[in-house]
Amino acid sequence: MNHTSNPETLKWPITPNIIIDDYIADSLSVILSPEIPLSSFSLKQCFQNVSFKNDSKKEWIKVLRDIADDLEKK
Repeated sequence: MNHTSNPETLKWPITPNIIIDDYIADSLSVILSPEIPLSSFSLKQCFQNVSFKNDSKKEWIKVLRDIADDLEKK
């Protein structure tokens, strides 16, 4: 789901917020500004059929493992 907005009508600075739903583990919602509608997407779909360049796949694995390890500690 993509949204476009006229940047001249937005309030500055834009401070992005990320909300992860406590009940749906793979749903990620991003709010860039009150003037831009909420965008939601599935993390699983983001990585499905992705062709990674060079070692970026290893880096994504590392980042996601770090997040999982941090959540597991809590």
